[in-house]
Amino acid sequence: MKNILVTLMILGLVATAMLSAGLSWYQRFLEEPVVLEKEQMLFTVSPGATVRSVAHKLADRGLISSRFLFTMLAYQTNQEEALKAGEYAITAGMHPPQLLDLFTSGKSVQFPVTLIPGITFGEAVQRVSDSDVFKIELAGLPDAEIMQRIGLDAEHPEGWLFPDTYLFDRGTTDTEILKRAYQRMRSVLEQEWTK
Repeated sequence: MKNILVTLMILGLVATAMLSAGLSWYQRFLEEPVVLEKEQMLFTVSPGATVRSVAHKLADRGLISSRFLFTMLAYQTNQEEALKAGEYAITAGMHPPQLLDLFTSGKSVQFPVTLIPGITFGEAVQRVSDSDVFKIELAGLPDAEIMQRIGLDAEHPEGWLFPDTYLFDRGTTDTEILKRAYQRMRSVLEQEWTK
């Protein structure tokens, strides 16, 4: 009976020590800052990505020390299915909980397109086409075809794109970009005409 009691006590102490070591490891992981060669890097969460696949990608790039603990963190905080696809800016010194919060926030990096006052339709199309972050569909098409694709029903395209700086995610099509500028112009004109 004494031997069983001693064995149980030893097993209890070993289990407690293992639990304590595991919790200590997890706590160190949570406080471990991301080390980057630069101040910031872009990280892409693909559509349909799982916490496990993101954890593998982070670990493979040396941004976290444990795929398992990152996945465990997501499950512990009920964020395992909350990832939002996008391209995110990771800054040096972030911690794993901040990374997870970033990837579930949807606050992805957006890229600017500036259409200045007086820009011609052709120049606007070219400005968007010159970017390497957007998907180009309209290059080489005649103005009439581009107008049709963005829903611009007018005789001439000039003056129908509202001058402003617009922000878009990587991979947005040039059609969507020009369509937004056209829709903004229509909205502004409608507001002015109703005054």
